Amino acid sequence: MARTLRVTAGRFLKKFEAERPTYEKAAEQATALIKEILINSPVLIHLVTARCKGTPSLWLKLCEKRYRRPKQQVTDLVAARVITYYNDQVPLVVKALSDALEINVHKSVDKKQELATVEFGYTSVHLIARTKGGWATRPEYYDLRNKWFEIQIRSVLEHAWAEIEHEVVYKSGIKFPPLIKRRFARMAGAIEILEEEFRALRDHQDKLISAQRLRYEAGNDSMAALDSVRLIALLECERPGSLGWRAAAAKGEPFPAHIENRCVKALSHSGIRNARTLRTALRSRDLKDAEELFAREHRISDPLSHLNTARLIVLLRSPIIFGDYFPELLSDVGIERVMAKRRKK
Repeated sequence: MARTLRVTAGRFLKKFEAERPTYEKAAEQATALIKEILINSPVLIHLVTARCKGTPSLWLKLCEKRYRRPKQQVTDLVAARVITYYNDQVPLVVKALSDALEINVHKSVDKKQELATVEFGYTSVHLIARTKGGWATRPEYYDLRNKWFEIQIRSVLEHAWAEIEHEVVYKSGIKFPPLIKRRFARMAGAIEILEEEFRALRDHQDKLISAQRLRYEAGNDSMAALDSVRLIALLECERPGSLGWRAAAAKGEPFPAHIENRCVKALSHSGIRNARTLRTALRSRDLKDAEELFAREHRISDPLSHLNTARLIVLLRSPIIFGDYFPELLSDVGIERVMAKRRKK
C-alpha cells in the first residue's frame, strides 16, 4: 500500500475504533429494524442478524482494496443478514426492504445475476441501505441514522453453501486447482436442485387442499380431525364468497405465515375438532352477529376473511383460549366489542 493510502486507511481505522460503540449499537438496531420491517411479511424468515465489522477484517480490506475514499467506499461497517427458508422468497424480502429503506442501487448487487447461465456458485442479494422517512426519525434507530449498511439476503441452503465455501476456499488462502473449485460449483448446482424439490413439497399443499375440498363437497370426511388443509378446504366450501388463504396468496396479500396452524390448534382446544362441529359453528346465529359487529367496527363491507371467521369462532367459544393463541388481537377494537357483547349475554 502506498504511503498516502496507508495514512488515509490508518486515519479511517482510528476514527472507526473511536466510534465502535456507536457502530455496535447500530448493528443491534439494524437487526431490530429489519425484523420490524418484515414483521407482517408472509415470508418464512429463518434468521435476521447483524454485526459490526472487526478491526483486523477492516484493516485487511483497506489494504487489499486500496481505497482512496474509505468513508464513502466502505459500506459494510455494519452488515446484516436475512436468511429465508426458500430462495423464491428472497425477492419478496428485497422488495419489502427496498420499499422501506433508501437503497444505493449502484452499490447493491444480485450475485446470481453475475453468474453465467452455465455457472453455479455464490447466490445472494446484497443491498446497501440506510434509513429514510419515518424510520430515520425513530429514536430507537438513532445510531443507524445517516449510516449506510449492508444487508445480505439468501436462503438457508444458499447460506450453508456460502459459509462453507467462504471458510474452506476464501479464508484459507489456498489456491485450489480448477478441479476442486469445480467440485464446489457442482455442490452449488446440487443445492439449486434441492431448492426446487423443497419448493415442490411446499407447493404440494395446494393439491391437497383441492382434493380435500372435493371430499367435503361430496359429503365425506365430516368426522376426520381438522388440520391446516382441512380447515382451509372446509372454509372454501362453506364460505366461497369470502377471502380465503389461497385467494389472499393469489392477490399477493397472503395471511401471516403458519397462522392456519394456530387457528387449527385454537379451534381444537375450544372444542372444534372436525368438519361437523366447524360447520355447526359457521352456521350459528352468534357467529353471524359477531361477524357483523366486527365488520361494522372495522368498516369492512366485504364478507369477513376466512382467517377472521376462524378467530371469531374461537373467541365466541373461549376468550381465554383466544387470548392464548391470538394475544396480538386483544386490543383490537372489533374484538373488544365482540367480547363486550358476549359478556352481556
